Amino acid sequence: MSYHSISPPLPSGLGNGGTQHSDVVLPWYKKPSPLWPLVLLPFITSAVSSTFAPRIEVYTQLVCATHKPGIYNEHFLLSTAVIDGCASDPTVQAEVAKLSAVITACAGALACITTGWWGAFSDRHGRTYVMGIPIAGLFLTDLNFILTSHFWKYLPGGYWSLAIGPLIEGSLGGIIAATAALNAYIADTTNSTTRSRFFSLSMGLIFAGMSIGPTLGSLLIHTTGHTLSVFYVDGAAHLIFALCILFVVPESRSPTDCRLSRVKYATEKPSGSLWRRFLAFLSPLSVFWPSPVLVEGSLKVGRNWDLLLIALSYGLAVTIMDTFNVRFQYTSATFGWSSEDNGYWFSAIGVVRALFLTLILPTIIKLFNPAPSLTSSHVSSETQPLLPHPQPASFRFEIRLAQASLLVVLSAYIAMALTSTSRVFTIASLFDAMGAGFSPAVQTVALGKFLRGKEHGESGRLWGGLGVVQALCADILGPAGYGLVYMKTAGSFPPAIFVVSCVAVVLSLGLLTYVKTGREAVVNIGEGENVDPAVLIRD
Repeated sequence: MSYHSISPPLPSGLGNGGTQHSDVVLPWYKKPSPLWPLVLLPFITSAVSSTFAPRIEVYTQLVCATHKPGIYNEHFLLSTAVIDGCASDPTVQAEVAKLSAVITACAGALACITTGWWGAFSDRHGRTYVMGIPIAGLFLTDLNFILTSHFWKYLPGGYWSLAIGPLIEGSLGGIIAATAALNAYIADTTNSTTRSRFFSLSMGLIFAGMSIGPTLGSLLIHTTGHTLSVFYVDGAAHLIFALCILFVVPESRSPTDCRLSRVKYATEKPSGSLWRRFLAFLSPLSVFWPSPVLVEGSLKVGRNWDLLLIALSYGLAVTIMDTFNVRFQYTSATFGWSSEDNGYWFSAIGVVRALFLTLILPTIIKLFNPAPSLTSSHVSSETQPLLPHPQPASFRFEIRLAQASLLVVLSAYIAMALTSTSRVFTIASLFDAMGAGFSPAVQTVALGKFLRGKEHGESGRLWGGLGVVQALCADILGPAGYGLVYMKTAGSFPPAIFVVSCVAVVLSLGLLTYVKTGREAVVNIGEGENVDPAVLIRD
């Protein structure tokens, strides 16, 4: 956008689309920094992850009480006692998979509809609002879960009232919108040379919390003898986190940036029929549509498919993200694990992921990712970004890192599908955790290519688009698909879920191989900019 050419230089550490503050010196507690949300991440994720395994146990007990009263003892409800008959019964397994898939899909469907809007909202009104409001929705989900677990007999639909909370959560964007806003906040407050490391660090801190949370949850359940105790702690953590984000963390976008985004939104606001406006939630996906480009050395107009390929690859890979509910069922039925056992297993996975993302991966990036060369651009000063775009060598490194990560994941899922022992399954799960470099690598490539395109300075749109992809694939298609597979194969071939996961990873890897790593300068031909073809795309 043209106003960039008259903006003051960004302070070191601020990236494209970040806050352009005046020369007024702000106190440290009012300066936006990626460290603000990152400090809070381990605490909130540890609270969230402490509920994963207990949630499935509560589902199992409520379903068993309804469908298998003969093997259910009311004394066990919400206690730490393990009901082996319930956990291994095929009817109960199928119904729990159905309940889990429906609840996840409800939240995911609404998050899919609203995440793009929340992503653009963060451009217009600030990132902190969109990090805080969805977390408040998670607090309401916890409250609904606790009330339904206690009073399910007296509620319409019985245990299906558990779906009310996720409906509220999804309408407020859910964790997907909050994550998109977090990524946008990091993008605002970092530059192209540090962004990948901060993305990796954020994921590492997320998994650091997730490695601690299940163990703390298991210890809390063991101490109190009450499964719901972890949900009280989780609800309190969500409330505290939301308040800190809304009232303590400094906003990363300046009032000027927000005002310009509001003006642009007003001119692009969808109009027409009610149906067309309803489908507007898919509009964030337009950022992935192939952009018109000029081919180097000629005036030939082509299309750049890289962002679309990245989005499809990312979508296929994240379908396996929310399959832990099914995996908890699988381990309980196959190995006889309790929620406490699942908690320790999940903690071990989190520890490996955290160590990989916070120590190993940043070291790999620092050692092998080439520093960007500060070459002069031939593009006019009106469209020239304030900071250099990632160079081709950097793109090649990030793509190779993503491909290597997918190969690690593929190997792990093949092992999980073939083994029948808990020891090999655990080792394969830990190996899978070392494929966590895929997301930060792909996000870095996507952001670099996006900022070289037609939407300079509004990275919230990209994160909104990725949020919609994640909501569609990780929260709707993934849980529904894998839940359906487990429902149909629980009594015959339970490892089928891992076979399907391998297929998804192979397809994701195949799409990623077609992403160009050459130098690109994507131009929106329709905007009438004067561009020298000699500096444009090289296939």
